[in-house]
Amino acid sequence: MSSEVWLGDLLRAAAAQEPESFAAVARLLGFERVARAVPQAEPGRAKGTSVTQAASDPRARPGGSELTPVEPPRPSPPPEPRPETPAPISSAPPLLTPVYREPPRPVVWSAEPLPRHPPASSGPLPHQPLLAPRSASAVTQTGAARRAPGREIDIPAVVADLSLGRPLLRLPARPEPTLRFGVQLLVDWGVGMQPFHRDAQELVRQVRATVGRDLTEVLYFEDCPSRGAGPADGRAWPSYAPPAPGTPVLLVTDLGIGGHTFATRRAGRQEWEHWAGPLRRTNRVVAFVPYPRRRWPKWATSLVRMVPWDRGTTVGWVRAHVG
Repeated sequence: MSSEVWLGDLLRAAAAQEPESFAAVARLLGFERVARAVPQAEPGRAKGTSVTQAASDPRARPGGSELTPVEPPRPSPPPEPRPETPAPISSAPPLLTPVYREPPRPVVWSAEPLPRHPPASSGPLPHQPLLAPRSASAVTQTGAARRAPGREIDIPAVVADLSLGRPLLRLPARPEPTLRFGVQLLVDWGVGMQPFHRDAQELVRQVRATVGRDLTEVLYFEDCPSRGAGPADGRAWPSYAPPAPGTPVLLVTDLGIGGHTFATRRAGRQEWEHWAGPLRRTNRVVAFVPYPRRRWPKWATSLVRMVPWDRGTTVGWVRAHVG
C-alpha cells in the first residue's frame, strides 16, 4: 500500500464523514484549508462578517488559532491611453497586390479554320470593267448594230405579195443587224461621270475593237452634247455635228443622275429633249447608263433606248429591250 496521500483520499473521507468532521479529517490527512478571498466590505456593513465558517471555527487550526483572512488583490490601475500617431502621408500611389488569375481555356472550334491567305501586295488593284469581259463584245455589238436588209430572202414577205397579186419588182431580203454603217460614240466627261472615266475609256476601246477604228467616231462632251462635242484633247469643243442619217449613236452618260445635288451645270430634261428629239428621227440613239434601272428618270426612257452599264447586263436583255 502506498504511503502517499492524494486529494482523492480527502474526497472519499469527506463523503463518508459528516460536514462537521471535514476539517479534522483534512488535518489528519495533511491538508490545510485556506479561506476564500473576501471582497471589500460595503459602507454600513460590519467588518469581519464575511469571514467564512471555517475561519471562525476554533478547530480549524491546531491550538484553536483562527485563520487570517487573505486580502483580495488590488485592481491594477487602467493603462494610460497612448496618443494616436497619425499615419505618414505618402504622395506615391499604393502598390497593387498581385492577384493570381488562371489562363484562359483554349477555344475548341467545331469546324476547321479557313486557310490563311498570303498578305495582299501593296500594288494597285487590277481594273474590273463594268461590263463582264466574257460578254462585253457581244453587248456593245448589239447596242451599236443597225438592222438592215441582209443576204437571205424574206420568204414570208414574198408569199404575202404573191397572195395579193402584186408583182415582184425585187426580192425582199430579211433584215439582220449589221455594223457596216459605223457608229458615233459620245462620251460624257462631266462632273457626274468622273467616277466612271476609266470605265468609259475601256468602253471606247471595246467599241473600237468590235466595230472597227475607221468606222468609230469618238466625241467627248460635258453634261449634254448640245453644249459642244469634240476630241478628248481639245480645249474648246465646237458645236455638235450629228452623223450621217442611219448611223447609230451610242451615248455614254448618266443623264444627270449622278454628281452633286446642287450642281449648276447639270443638264435637265428640256436640254436633253431639245438635243435628242431631232436626232432620233434619223438615227438610232442608245445610251449606256452606269446606274440601275430604278434610278432612271421616266422621261429618259421614252426619249432614248437605255442599257444598264453593269456586269449583270446580258446580250439577251439588250436584244429584248433595244432590238
